[in-house]
Amino acid sequence: MWAAGTESWTRYDGFGANVAKQRRGGPKLQEVNNSMERTPTDLLAVLLEMRSGLVAADLNAKFNEVLGAVLDNAGKGELTIKLSFAPSRLAMGGAVIEIEALHSTTLKKPENKIGKSAFFVGANGQLSRDNPDQVAMFGESNPQRKEKK
Repeated sequence: MWAAGTESWTRYDGFGANVAKQRRGGPKLQEVNNSMERTPTDLLAVLLEMRSGLVAADLNAKFNEVLGAVLDNAGKGELTIKLSFAPSRLAMGGAVIEIEALHSTTLKKPENKIGKSAFFVGANGQLSRDNPDQVAMFGESNPQRKEKK
C-alpha cells in the first residue's frame, strides 16, 4: 500500500509499519531497501537456536572428539564447520523474510602411531615373529624351523 504525502511517497506494509520512504527526485525504492542498516546477528545465539540447540551440541561433541585425539596422539587435528544460508521465503517485491540455515562438519583426527613390526618368513611361506633358523631358548621346538642339511 502506498500513501502520498506532500513531498514524498511512503510505503507501508499491511500492518501500518513504515517499510521504505522515497523523496521525489531521490533514490529509487530498491536503492533505499538495499541501503538499510542491519543490526549484526550474534553467531553464537544462532548456533544455539539451530535445531533447538542440537547443532551447538553436535559441534561441541565433535570439537571434543578432535581435541581428545590431538591430546592422545600428539598429532595435528582439524574440525571444519560449514554453515550454509539460503533464502527460503520471499515477500512481495523480493525481500527475504525467511532464511534456511544448514550446517555440516568434517573431522580430521590424528592417528595413533603404532610403529612397524618385523616378521620372519618360514619354509612354507608363513609369517612368524620367531626366527625359524634359531633354536628355541627354553626347550620349546620351533615348528617353522628349517631343516638344515
